[in-house]
Amino acid sequence: MRRAQLVTTVIALLMAGVAFAGTAWQGVGPEGGAVSALAVDPATPGTVYAGTWGGVFKTTDSGTTWCTVNTGLTNLNVWALAIDPGTPETVYAGTWGGVFKTTTGGTSWSAVNSGLTNLYVLALAIDPATPEIVYVGTWGGVFRSTSGGTTWSPVNTGLTNLFAHALTIDPATPATIYAGTEGGLFKSTAGGTSWSAVTIGLTNTNIRALAIDPVTPETVYAGTSGGGIFKSTSGGTSWSAVNTGLTTLTINGLAIDPVTPETIYAGTNGGGIFKSTSGGTNWSAINTGLTAFSVNALAIDSAFSDTVFAGTNGGGVFETTTGGAGWDGVNSGLKALSVNALAIDPVTPEVVFAGTAAGGIFRSSTGGSTWSAVNSGLWASSVRALAVDPSTPETVYAGTSGGVFKSTTGGTTWTAVNTGLTTNYVHALAIDPASPQTVYAGTNGGGVFKSTTGGTTWSAVNSGLTSLYVWALVIDPATPQTVYAGTNGGGVYRSTTGGTSWSAVNTGLTSLYVWALAIDPATPQTVYAGTNGGGVFKSMTGGTTWSAINAGLTSLTVWSLAVDTSDPDTVRAGTNGGGVFRSTDAGSIWTAVNVGLTNLYVRALAISLAPPETVYAGTDGSVFRSTIGGVRGTDTPGIYRSSDRSWYLKNSSAGGVADLVFPYGDPSDLAVKGDWDGDGDDTVGIYRNGTFFLKNSNEPGNADIVVGFGVAGDLPIAGDWDGDGIDTVGIYRPAEAAWYLRNSNTAGAPDLSFTYGLSNETPVAGDWEGDGIDTVGIFRASDRQWYLHNSNAGGNAELVFPYGDPAQDVPVVGDWDGDGDDTVGIYRASLGEWFLRNSNTAGNSDLNFTYGLVNEKPLAGDWDGN
Repeated sequence: MRRAQLVTTVIALLMAGVAFAGTAWQGVGPEGGAVSALAVDPATPGTVYAGTWGGVFKTTDSGTTWCTVNTGLTNLNVWALAIDPGTPETVYAGTWGGVFKTTTGGTSWSAVNSGLTNLYVLALAIDPATPEIVYVGTWGGVFRSTSGGTTWSPVNTGLTNLFAHALTIDPATPATIYAGTEGGLFKSTAGGTSWSAVTIGLTNTNIRALAIDPVTPETVYAGTSGGGIFKSTSGGTSWSAVNTGLTTLTINGLAIDPVTPETIYAGTNGGGIFKSTSGGTNWSAINTGLTAFSVNALAIDSAFSDTVFAGTNGGGVFETTTGGAGWDGVNSGLKALSVNALAIDPVTPEVVFAGTAAGGIFRSSTGGSTWSAVNSGLWASSVRALAVDPSTPETVYAGTSGGVFKSTTGGTTWTAVNTGLTTNYVHALAIDPASPQTVYAGTNGGGVFKSTTGGTTWSAVNSGLTSLYVWALVIDPATPQTVYAGTNGGGVYRSTTGGTSWSAVNTGLTSLYVWALAIDPATPQTVYAGTNGGGVFKSMTGGTTWSAINAGLTSLTVWSLAVDTSDPDTVRAGTNGGGVFRSTDAGSIWTAVNVGLTNLYVRALAISLAPPETVYAGTDGSVFRSTIGGVRGTDTPGIYRSSDRSWYLKNSSAGGVADLVFPYGDPSDLAVKGDWDGDGDDTVGIYRNGTFFLKNSNEPGNADIVVGFGVAGDLPIAGDWDGDGIDTVGIYRPAEAAWYLRNSNTAGAPDLSFTYGLSNETPVAGDWEGDGIDTVGIFRASDRQWYLHNSNAGGNAELVFPYGDPAQDVPVVGDWDGDGDDTVGIYRASLGEWFLRNSNTAGNSDLNFTYGLVNEKPLAGDWDGN
């Protein structure tokens, strides 16, 4: 059975702490993101670390592919990186949760914050001569460690501004350090023990970037916020502006060519990248190929100085190998966009829109499998809200840092529609389902605006609304004149007059910072509110009174909410650091459903009702997807009859005639089944001497997928080994008791290989614990025992019990009762009889029936997707 088709609502399971969430979450992109820091391994060219709002990513092939390296990193908002020059496997990451350190090239991280009294880290610098000495710049000044981060001490004597954005060390005299703050540039010649202001000639003292000439360290460059670049050739004694050719004067990053120090690169806020080959005397824009123009970080390859990496605000990483003559996006695997908003086309649910914090809007027409940026005409890159017109889905609205934008081409092009909108930062949008020309916008300080002309003109509708920071809006679908607004500090307001007047409805609310609202479509008097620190509140009286409903909710800052319209008792909450929680009893009990969700900062949720039903989560690590289906999925029996090479599949677990009969394969083939395309229906396949021939439909015809994997004598097995909703192939090699599993239906080396069980067992696979991931098991004929394992690795079985008769029974596995857990069964070949259990324990069969002839080849699956 495909877990993609499950929505479990069994309260007893929830009470026991076991909840089924459908398939495990799969990160699906878009690729790119806000890259705040870059660091190149000085000993291994091509190895680069990227610090993002979604953690640390690493490439070992110059950006061709990236992978997350976040194990142990409990705060994923990374603003600074530094590599130990003597031991490059040692890396420091500065986050908004302090400093983390790895000594294994990112394999694992540990917090190193002892003595660090301010955990908002913006800059890092390592002493090149004594790498145990490390400096950090924070919102609370500069701290120093002389023990590789084991302990820290503040070193702020003489610093008159403690917002330290940039640090750089003199490579020839490492006791000389420069600190750039929001209130000036400071220099220490005593390892940070004392500081002196060095600001003569600096007409802008908001310092955001620093770079020191590695050959002539008396030459220092400072990038400012609004004043451009300043240069000192006297170790900071005096400064001169060097801005000729610069068209943007806010500088986020600087990098100096170590081979030719007269060559300098500058990353700007909105103007892209500039290059000087004259030590800053003149600058030229070098933006060919660059699609994101706010550049936060620059790093030069340690061996090839014409290779430069640029970390951008929303566009991920770009690379040039020609000193800036042209740039290419190198983001494969780098999924670090902060996704604030999601919207699904109600007519074509494979079309999904994602609004990001810095990269604008992305659109997928494949249910999230692939994405494209759709920003033509959208000049505001921070998108907080999206709404699709339910009657004309080509019409989409976006709430941004630049007001409201509208597309009438399904996102292909956008136009600002801000007439009458006096506040440009829009946090929330809601469309009247009965009259889609009526749109509401919640703003940052301007309250609620309403348009009755599809955004052509807007009017403020704030009578009675005393809190004008509106973060959430929701409309009663049965009575659209009733609108709810969630505010920043004012709680919930309700209007029953289409916004003409508002009243606070906060009785019972203990937190008045309301980030999210959701309404039960079947019973619109039921409203949910997600708050800052107070968890979820529920009103069953249209907001008149509220009650906290937080049982099981371990993260109480709730950024997003979604009610499943196919089952309104199922509610999901996206939280700040706790991931997604799910309730199947209208909020009475919550359970975390985070298998596969590698970023737990969930800012947006959306549900597609098209089969298979799919939940999308917008996180600080891009979009994750989990297929769950709209109905319970139940496996039913099937047989493969060698004598006529035909399949006989039943849609119920009972005797009778087959519902599906068709020929496929040869008599000597081994039968296998799975959901090869993730559509929720299991379909058949055969294994023939080391090759799989898989069908995407239960009908005669040629194979849709042919995979060479294994050798003659292997036994086929299939399952969803990685929880992405698609079954893939595997083999069990009897003589070695070895398992070889693939995560894609393509030829190649196994993704998982291990030894489990004794030689010449009978292999099975299933989702024994309902987490969306199939794992292995064996049926041992010698003692009629089942040994089921909850991981795809060597080790001992978690479940061991007797069931069946080894002399005459063939094992079969399926979800016979649709609860999300696969359980065991046997087919008694001598009788053509089935004995199925609804739990993985010893006992009598829960289902018993005769189906098929004697000595068939049994299997089970969800043949009809329900």
